Amino acid sequence: MGRVLTVSAHPFADAIRLAEVDLGDGQPVQIVFGGPDVVVKGDLVPVAPPGSHVPKGKMRRRRYRGELSHGMLCSLDELGWTRSAPDQVAVLRNVTPGDNLDNRPDWVSLVASPLVEPAWIVDAPTVEFAGAENSA
Repeated sequence: MGRVLTVSAHPFADAIRLAEVDLGDGQPVQIVFGGPDVVVKGDLVPVAPPGSHVPKGKMRRRRYRGELSHGMLCSLDELGWTRSAPDQVAVLRNVTPGDNLDNRPDWVSLVASPLVEPAWIVDAPTVEFAGAENSA
């Protein structure tokens, strides 16, 4: 989990943006992200940091058009919570930067946006967060 500190335009691309995100450890990181323009300063968003397992492999630091990204902002679909907005970063509430989102049966109470249709609940998450095995 992370709190968005800033959102800005990518200097070399129109379809992706840059977010500075507080992951709860006092060291904000930059994450390059795309999808609908719904993320703003102050939002609480799920983050797959380097080392997390995502549908296309293991998350790592990489550059997108010259800008370094330290992980990715996740959608509800990538979390395995719903298929209603596969390309939209999930915006959550009642969480703290650094919280672990693995195995959260109360996930519906965390979703601030988009509105979720419970009939779309997916059985298993598609993101395995780095360090999840050490979380309480």
